[in-house]
Amino acid sequence: MPAKRLVRCQRISALGGLAIAGTLFGLALVEGMFRVYYFLRPSNARGFFWEPHPPYGWRHPPKREGLWYDDHGEFRAHVRINAHGLRDVDHTYEKNSGVFRILVLGDSYMEALQVDLNETFARLLEQELNRSSHQRIEVINSGVASYGTDNELLYFRNEGHRYNPDLVLLAFTTANDVRENYEPFNRKAPSANLLKPYFTLNSNGQLVMHPGEAPPPPPPWWRRLHVGKYLYERLGGQIALPGRRGVPPPPEKPVAWDMLVYAREYSPEVQMAWQVTKALLRQLRDEVHAHGAQFAVVVVNGPWAHYDEDWRRMMGRYPLGMRTWDRQKPNRILGAFLWQEHIPSVDLYHAFEAAKGGERLFFRFDPHWTPAGHKLAAQVVSGFLVRSKLVPQSGATL
Repeated sequence: MPAKRLVRCQRISALGGLAIAGTLFGLALVEGMFRVYYFLRPSNARGFFWEPHPPYGWRHPPKREGLWYDDHGEFRAHVRINAHGLRDVDHTYEKNSGVFRILVLGDSYMEALQVDLNETFARLLEQELNRSSHQRIEVINSGVASYGTDNELLYFRNEGHRYNPDLVLLAFTTANDVRENYEPFNRKAPSANLLKPYFTLNSNGQLVMHPGEAPPPPPPWWRRLHVGKYLYERLGGQIALPGRRGVPPPPEKPVAWDMLVYAREYSPEVQMAWQVTKALLRQLRDEVHAHGAQFAVVVVNGPWAHYDEDWRRMMGRYPLGMRTWDRQKPNRILGAFLWQEHIPSVDLYHAFEAAKGGERLFFRFDPHWTPAGHKLAAQVVSGFLVRSKLVPQSGATL
């Protein structure tokens, strides 16, 4: 090869190598900047504080820590998950002598990522109860976003009973628990997570458990990089939510799926969702009692059950329903069932109605409780537990 041609090839190779090295260096620099940015401002996208967990669908990754915030500037909270995967202070499975222990089961209202830990229902309830008891009361918060009664039953069966609670307190959310408890109904909601096992009723009315959908395969290594994910999305790729792949979007409805529990007439689908929900509540109560603990229910409502502007926003495409649907219907159905089954319960509806004219109890854009909502709920539930003699009384030992 002539010397000039050889030199030219060497120069081209050198320039090509420099271009590749420069590109890789640039991508590495951008990736590093992404990582610094997300370290200082972690993503609140679905998945950061949750991971698949086959026994009950999903859970908090143990020892995960970061910020949780919204795009409207309503809240910014530091979140730390403890070693057992709970959004709470650290607890051991072993219960200290003389301690009365309460295990709280629930969804995102109990999880309470929107407020600091010391402002959450569980922490405030513990403080309230210990003011009026001579026996130490410990409250353990196991709430996880999107949990229905089925997740909560499976969590107690696999994990929660290990804390040896004296009382299990289930926070039942009328806003979405009924839908989440029945897989054919739950599947229609675009935000539903279908990874969890689900239950149906057999001909004898008994619960039958079925496996949930398998988690999606992990993305290729290059999409785990921030740069790769960014380029993938910008070039037209889609990041599918867990459990939703292959599921076509539901047909357009006049209102959100969760609002159907307020309808004047229930479809067979919603009726069956209620039947499965009632069976799950009975099963959870029975398993709690089998472990020697008491069982009680706290009924939680979404903001649209209280604030007219939220109700109008949720029912905006259905003016007739906005005027004729019943905001207290699920509360009455649930209350009648709990009374019939002799399950102690307290409904937060009336206390929140009485207090809604004061400090805002729910965030305006996010449907969860503000610190004021958590405080009010803790006060109401504390009073209920004391009146019902479900917790140690002042000067008494259980």
